[in-house]
Amino acid sequence: MAMAAYGALIAAGVGHAGLYATASLRIESGHRAFGTGFVGETAVQSQTHTRRIVSILFDDRDAIPILDEPIYYDGRVVGQITSAAWSHRFERSVALALVDLSLDVLAKNRIADGFTVDIA
Repeated sequence: MAMAAYGALIAAGVGHAGLYATASLRIESGHRAFGTGFVGETAVQSQTHTRRIVSILFDDRDAIPILDEPIYYDGRVVGQITSAAWSHRFERSVALALVDLSLDVLAKNRIADGFTVDIA
């Protein structure tokens, strides 16, 4: 039914959204960008992980992260942005980030405050 829905949308005058829309939806949903394939699953499973991926919703609507911005908690760098996009749903930027797994605040809470991101 996907082609019928696509045809109806195009007939109604809706245009193509493009890769930015796809990236925004992926990041809002917390999905990683894996590309076309991943052959290292066995090697990754045998490692001890020290970081986790988290979603970040920015308080400042003017914040526009791009990539690799440092994330601070309690005055120290605890991670970095891995991908970001403008969220039309939240009307602000959202990002995925790798942060230290050892942070107690993340072990105890699904939603945590107190993080800052240094955007140049």
